[in-house]
Amino acid sequence: MDRARPFVVALGAGLIYGSWALYINSGHGLDAAFRAAGAQAALSITATLTAVLFLEWVFARFSNPSAGYWVSGASTAALGGGAMAAGHYAAGTPEIIPTIAPSVVIGTTFYFVYASFLNKRVSGEHSEGSWHLKALVWLLGMLITVPLWVPVLIGYRLVVRVMKANTPPTNDKPWFINNHWLTRARFEGQTAHIDNVRSMNMEQWKNKAKLPIPEGPSPYHQQRTIDMDAIDGVYLMFSPFHVFLNFRVKTDEGHEHLVLSVEGRHQYHGAPDLGFWAYTNGSLTLYPTMTTEEDAFYRCASAGEFPYPICMYPIRDMTADALPYERRLIHRLVLLNALKRCNEVADTPETYDYFQNSCATNTMALGNLAIGGVTRRHTRKNLWLRGLASYLSRTELGMQHLLYEMNLIDRAAIDRDDAHEMDFDALHQYCDISPQLQELMAQGVKGEALSQAVRERFRSAAH
Repeated sequence: MDRARPFVVALGAGLIYGSWALYINSGHGLDAAFRAAGAQAALSITATLTAVLFLEWVFARFSNPSAGYWVSGASTAALGGGAMAAGHYAAGTPEIIPTIAPSVVIGTTFYFVYASFLNKRVSGEHSEGSWHLKALVWLLGMLITVPLWVPVLIGYRLVVRVMKANTPPTNDKPWFINNHWLTRARFEGQTAHIDNVRSMNMEQWKNKAKLPIPEGPSPYHQQRTIDMDAIDGVYLMFSPFHVFLNFRVKTDEGHEHLVLSVEGRHQYHGAPDLGFWAYTNGSLTLYPTMTTEEDAFYRCASAGEFPYPICMYPIRDMTADALPYERRLIHRLVLLNALKRCNEVADTPETYDYFQNSCATNTMALGNLAIGGVTRRHTRKNLWLRGLASYLSRTELGMQHLLYEMNLIDRAAIDRDDAHEMDFDALHQYCDISPQLQELMAQGVKGEALSQAVRERFRSAAH
């Protein structure tokens, strides 16, 4: 039974946290929810089993059960707290200690309770010393373990720096066709001339690794000229682990749609795929690009797990008290900032970082710049602290919650009488365009007609 005890505890933790992951991800379909539950259960079992085995190993090193109790509890708490602190430090979390405090307290309590159980089994005592003294020593142990996290944080940052030094960002590799050509914009008054707007079809997305890079102009891109004053709407579109910034522009023929997609370059000819972990260790090159909206749809639909939820939210005027000219200015500033961001990275390559320089952080920063140009009430700190923490806690769904909480979803564009009373789950379901997108693609609808058809659910699409 003694040998089985750590495994029983670990399985219990896996069941609890796996069930929680199943509940949190249930809105993404059963397949995605069970995958998340399995992943979380495996991680929880591994982490708990490691911690419990480490605790028992430390406890067994002491002939004095009382000493084993304090040292095993404190050292295991330091290990668990250090791992969490390292993760948040890597993520750029501004307030690390307040963020991890609840988990550290719960974990530390569990470790000392478990160590107390071992102590009682070995010594045969029900208590040792007053609870006041134990509480005081427990708090002191917490304070003592804090400095032990610092080497973990420093070690991780050194690893990331080494990775960045060995793989500096570059625009000169033979990247696959989806990441090869750089978007650049030139401005003449209110007119923007945009080079290399990506416009790949479904077959090209599916075969991007096989298609050669042609010499001369790209057959997979377009040149666009738009009137910055003709911006008619801004949308945020979410697929799992990616965020798009969509723009609706009035034209003489109706509307056209452009998308900013901030990606990480990780595939090029003559080299293996660097894999998911490359998104976190500084070995990818940032790739912000303007695309057609059809290209963004195909990017999502070409994934093997489609149809996963793709949600598109019309964004209301960023400030409730903005005047009409301020509202138009905000939309223009968001697009202007997006184009300037493409120019910046085209001129000076940057490293992609899932936590600090990704689709989510760049999209939020573009909005922050536009808001800051009009009002000081919505500060960069407000959006970053709330938004990035929300994004990290529940991936792309966290940012959608943030839009809802900050009242940035344009409910007036929702074609339902009860739009202003809809809760988040109802809005999320309404703005899920996946079923309609799949049906339209099966019918062969393409180009701007596809974008227009998807927006029929929004009242603004009729104007």
